[in-house]
Formats: sequence, C-alpha cells, structure tokens
Amino acid sequence: MPITIFIVPTYTDEDYARDAQMMLDQTVVKAFESRPPNVRVRGTLMEEKPAMALTGIAKDADLLVIGSHGQGEL
Repeated sequence: MPITIFIVPTYTDEDYARDAQMMLDQTVVKAFESRPPNVRVRGTLMEEKPAMALTGIAKDADLLVIGSHGQGEL
C-alpha cells in the first residue's frame, strides 16, 4: 500500500495509476537513454497477475527481458 494513503486519504485509483505511469515513463527513459537507435523499448503499466501480463504483452515480441532482485525464483 502506498505511503500516500496516510498523507492524502482522498487519493483515487486514477491518482495512483497516474503516478505509477509517470514513474514508469521516467524509469524507462533513464534506463534506456543510451540504447541503440534501432532498439525499440516500450513500458506498459498493467493491473494483472504478472505471469498473465507478461505472456500477454510478449506474445508478438521478439524478446522479453525480466529482471530480478535476486530474492528468489521468477
């Protein structure tokens, strides 16, 4: 649960989605700012079980990269 729920109890689901999208967009730009020009990167924010979201979004992809913090199996 986001800490903001205690600070701004009137935050809505749309507010959380907007903030999450902004964070995702900023992270993708920063992480891939030095990518080759022919590599296309797309960040997608989804509210779905991870396995379903990953297999759904990657069905037409050439490559799906998944990172881990080393805290267990994926």
